[in-house]
Amino acid sequence: MNFQEAKAAAERAAALSKQYGQVLRAFPRGPMGLTPDHIKFSPAYREAKANFDAAFERERQINAYVTKHFKKELQQDRRERYANKVQVAVAACDALDGALVQADTTSHPSSRP
Repeated sequence: MNFQEAKAAAERAAALSKQYGQVLRAFPRGPMGLTPDHIKFSPAYREAKANFDAAFERERQINAYVTKHFKKELQQDRRERYANKVQVAVAACDALDGALVQADTTSHPSSRP
C-alpha cells in the first residue's frame, strides 16, 4: 500500500465513521444529553452503536498504520496544505489592502488634484 492508497483508505474510513456517528446521534437524548436506558437497550440502537464502534475502530487502525508507515509523507502533506492556506490568506489580504487604498484615495477631497 502506498501513501495515496493509505490516505484514500483513511478518508473512506473517516467518512464511514462519520456516517455511522450521524445515525447514532439521530436517537433521542434526555435533558442532560444522555441516551435513556430504554433506547440503549433497543435492537436498533445496539446495531447502530456496534456499526459505529466497528467503523471507528477501523478508522483508528488505519490512522495508526498511516502515521507509523508514512510519517514523512504526512508531514509533507501538512506543509503543503498549510502553505496553500497561507497563500490564499495573503492573496485575500493583498486584495483587501488594494481595495482599501483605492477607496481611501478616491474618498478624501485632499487627495484629488
